[in-house]
Amino acid sequence: MKESILWLFQIVTAILIFFLLGLHVSAQHLGAFAAFPNLGEISFKALMFVALYHGLFGIRSMLLEINMGRAAEVAVTWILFLGGLAFFLYYGVFA
Repeated sequence: MKESILWLFQIVTAILIFFLLGLHVSAQHLGAFAAFPNLGEISFKALMFVALYHGLFGIRSMLLEINMGRAAEVAVTWILFLGGLAFFLYYGVFA
């Protein structure tokens, strides 16, 4: 993907974090939306997915500013992707 599309995702995820965090706190911790008992868990998993992308892409962007070479950039991208995927699968799906 082009970097401009990835940067657009970064901005969209920042906005989504704002709304998903409010939804999660309202549903899970304040007792709102009692008609939807699973909304707190669903909003938590969505928030975790969006926040993982946002945070890991931010770390990737900072690391790629070092200009470490193409092979190292690919390695950083794959390490962050696989680490984020493993984290989400373990805590978001199986736990």
